[in-house]
Amino acid sequence: MTTADEKIYNEVLTAMQEGNNKRAKDLLTRLLRQNQQNADYWLWMSAVVTSTKERRYCLNQVLQIDPKNSAARRGLILLGDLPPDPEMIVPLDLQKRSWQPPVAAGSEKEKIKIPWQMIALSLLGIVIISVAIYFFVNSDRLTLFRRPQIVLGTAQATPTFPPQPTKVETPTPVYIGPTPPWAGLQITYTPTPLYVSTPHNVIEAYSIAMRAFQRQEYTRAIEYFEQTISSEPNAPDIYFYLGEAEYMSGNFQNAITAYNQAISLDASFGPAYFGRARAKLSLNPDSYEEPINDMQNAVQLDPNMGEAYLVLASYYLDVDDLDQAAENLEIADELLPDSPLVSLGLGRLALAEEDFNKAEIYALAASQKDITSLEAYRFLGEVYLKSGKVKEALDPLYIYTAYTKTKDAQAIAWLGRAYAANDLPEKALETFTQAISLDKFQVDIYLIRGQLYLEQQENENALEDFSMAFEIQPTSYDACILLSETLLLLERPGNSYQQAGECQKLAEDDIQLARMFFNRALALEALDNKVAQQDWERMLELPPDSIDPVWKATAEAYLEKYYTATPAPSSTITITPTLRQTQGKTTTLTPTSKPTLRNTTTRMPTRTPSPTPRS
Repeated sequence: MTTADEKIYNEVLTAMQEGNNKRAKDLLTRLLRQNQQNADYWLWMSAVVTSTKERRYCLNQVLQIDPKNSAARRGLILLGDLPPDPEMIVPLDLQKRSWQPPVAAGSEKEKIKIPWQMIALSLLGIVIISVAIYFFVNSDRLTLFRRPQIVLGTAQATPTFPPQPTKVETPTPVYIGPTPPWAGLQITYTPTPLYVSTPHNVIEAYSIAMRAFQRQEYTRAIEYFEQTISSEPNAPDIYFYLGEAEYMSGNFQNAITAYNQAISLDASFGPAYFGRARAKLSLNPDSYEEPINDMQNAVQLDPNMGEAYLVLASYYLDVDDLDQAAENLEIADELLPDSPLVSLGLGRLALAEEDFNKAEIYALAASQKDITSLEAYRFLGEVYLKSGKVKEALDPLYIYTAYTKTKDAQAIAWLGRAYAANDLPEKALETFTQAISLDKFQVDIYLIRGQLYLEQQENENALEDFSMAFEIQPTSYDACILLSETLLLLERPGNSYQQAGECQKLAEDDIQLARMFFNRALALEALDNKVAQQDWERMLELPPDSIDPVWKATAEAYLEKYYTATPAPSSTITITPTLRQTQGKTTTLTPTSKPTLRNTTTRMPTRTPSPTPRS
């Protein structure tokens, strides 16, 4: 133990004697960063942590270093992790204690004088004060002390002096996000031990650098790692930690340089390959070949590097190689059983296989392993969205977006969808606008916000969003058809017809083709162009299961108008294609024209078609 460590160790003992466990824990954490093989440090740490899980971990660390440590064994026996050891049982005769205190000479003759007058006066004062408080609290004059009656969902009137009659209104619901589960934590999680821990006889600079690194003071850590290297230039692990500090600071090229130097000093140093691969991926996320080679080298040189298997699994998930992803996740799970990142990886694998129940279970497991993991909340929200539980996605996505420092446009867009599903359109529109400000090229956001504008009858705004989406991605059928339908809604049938023609080339199945024919035929009817007859017929020639029943009935009604050979006595209906839009519902298109029909008139369904796709 160095002089500096001995001084810190003495401070630990002093802090524990004073009952200051928090300071003792902080000091022990610093000592363990420097030397994880000191059994005394782990043993004292087990005494200052507050959770059973942490205490168990510390005691197990002691036994790994010193298998015969009786204090650690006794602690694990008390926790139920080890069976009772007969050698540790204290004989009964040695357990006896004399609990009779010695009697001081003459003390039995002394009589204690009880100040009855003082006690009586004190009790009387307590009664008077209690009565006064009761009248103050219940007095009509002291409104300040009255507890307000809170009714959920209704506006609360502000007290006035004197009270005046006021109108009570029910406001629009306002979503107030949940308190994050970690808000009640009194302590932080025990820091994960450093993967590489090599003792250096150097210099205080190395100790300062490592402490700064653990405190996430990366600029300071870089400065002192560089000082350490000037004194010990042939230590690959110091270059590795310099690279880690540069990486965490976002200086990816500097990090690669440091990792390269570590590899040049020791080509069998696996962690440096892992670090270099991660930095290269951050520098160029679309270039996988070299980073994956580095990751594979890392696990070959050090098969116990669980983090490398996680990165490999993430890569294989990105390229849809689910078998390789599962293989790497299985190894990572064996090496890092308590890691929330493993649970997230397994959840991503389940989501890729469309096993939504399993994906949800893994997402919740990741949150339980580390309730401060924001990525777990993001993934849980994603699972809820893709499994159709859009309303349930609101809380986890709110927590993630409220507390993350990352400007995540995709997650904010998901949050907007969750707001919309929970009948909070204003919050949804506000959130979509925020997402677009971060990423102006997210087609999906424009499409969803545009449909929400339609529900709010803000048709011009919807048209602007659909136009932008189609401009960004002219191969998007959804953007194309929504733009055509909105133009028709705005009584611009000529533009709607031309736009629908563009959609015909983009249709990928009969359902999309039927929708295109339906909209284009309505546009032609609005233009009083009988070429619409061809589109009605072409739509009806498609497989029946690809045609909405309302579209079919609408087409038949129009075709009756064109194919009545001899007018028969019947009721006549005047038909003019119109567009309906009702508050809070998806825009619908319904013809109201009346062809001359035979007595066997085909009745139009009462419901209206919904030409917008399900989002």
